[in-house]
Amino acid sequence: MAIQKSLVSLVAAVVLSVPTHAQGAQAPAAARAAVPADPIVLECPDGFSPVGPDVCTGPYVLNEGQQSRILRVRVVKAGNPGTGVADVAVRFRATSGSILRDSTTTDDHGYASTLWYRPSGRDTATVLVEARKQGEAALRVVRVGPPAPALRLGVERWRLSPGWFEKNTLPQPPVVHIYRVKTDGTTEALVDSAVCAAQRVAFTRVPGSGSISPDTATAAVNTIDTSVVRNLRPEHSAVRVLSAHNPDPGTQTPQQQRGCFAVASWTLGDGAGERALRATLIPGPTATASGGQSTEFHTVARALPRLVGGVVVAQRRGYLGLAREDRVVHIERQLPDESTMSFDTTLKGTGTVDTVSTRFEPYTFVGVSSAVVPQWRWLSATVGVDLKNPTTEWFAGVSLLRVARRLSTENLPIDLHVLVHAGRSPVLREPATCGKGGSCKTRDTIRFHGFGGMLSVDASSLFSELIKKIAS
Repeated sequence: MAIQKSLVSLVAAVVLSVPTHAQGAQAPAAARAAVPADPIVLECPDGFSPVGPDVCTGPYVLNEGQQSRILRVRVVKAGNPGTGVADVAVRFRATSGSILRDSTTTDDHGYASTLWYRPSGRDTATVLVEARKQGEAALRVVRVGPPAPALRLGVERWRLSPGWFEKNTLPQPPVVHIYRVKTDGTTEALVDSAVCAAQRVAFTRVPGSGSISPDTATAAVNTIDTSVVRNLRPEHSAVRVLSAHNPDPGTQTPQQQRGCFAVASWTLGDGAGERALRATLIPGPTATASGGQSTEFHTVARALPRLVGGVVVAQRRGYLGLAREDRVVHIERQLPDESTMSFDTTLKGTGTVDTVSTRFEPYTFVGVSSAVVPQWRWLSATVGVDLKNPTTEWFAGVSLLRVARRLSTENLPIDLHVLVHAGRSPVLREPATCGKGGSCKTRDTIRFHGFGGMLSVDASSLFSELIKKIAS
């Protein structure tokens, strides 16, 4: 406000010092003869544009972080703009920054130059230029501001792997698409390699989300294969950007499929749960971000496949098997040398039908539990066998805790499962004739027995802790 008041006072003082026509009419004839016929006019500096009466505006130049601009003005005759006026005293005064030479005179062509500069600043600096000669004066207000960005950019995320295993690198990396926003608000792909290479994207991870490399990526045109980009299935907005001139994404031309991308490698941290990553656009010197300057990626970390053991109580479906009544017989034989040989032998009786009833039995389970589809956070599958009969008793099922509470239970060392029980059973081929003179042969048949439940323990964690204790 103080600068504004001083500027107004200065303009008023200069204006009051300029003689009016009325004053000129009352002046002596000798004085009127000394005044030029045409008053002088101060033109805008080179490269500046008029925005109002006696006001010009233009950008400064950035060089190694310092802002500067050469102000080259010209004094001309009001009645003859093409004719410069020489030997006019010109003075420069700035509200912000410094003037290398604040007073000078015009050359033979009416030009006067100086340098405005400052180390930093976000505001628009105002430079008052005043020209005086033989009682005539002219003013020009010059506003020096930041250069207008030649390019407006937008960013959007391309869908990465929606889920993967902890401590592992995502197979589909986080990809940021940088696109151009035109003056009418429409968007188009950025395919200029030099402009794209001037843009950077900073990746910021949430604590516990793992590691990202690099943390600041330089964008490049077509840095990843077009087929990979297509398989990543971009968000709806990305399809809209690349399809600005072709409404059917399936018929993109090679030029439309190209774009400006920044890619990073994301390795998930320890433990299961939600993971987040923020990507922020760092525009180049001739660009600015339009609208949102950042976007976020979200994925799910799942526990690694683990070895589990537990106790299963499962149904075993009944069947018709074979039962034999065998007996052991002691036999003695006289040898030619009058010695005796004796031995026991088993005489197998004729087979009879054995009815094995359906019942629930306990089993000792050993197997593996793992996420089948990592992004399906409610699903963990378990497969294993009975430790006593691994070739005849098999189990498969899902985690009940994961279905009920999802990822909040995945780091627990215990789990509850619902299982399907299957296996091999020696089933009679012809039960109707067995024991009645017919065949009593059996065959191993793979059969579905029923369902069961299991309480399991993460054996991998127990073994790991045990090894750590032994090592320490």
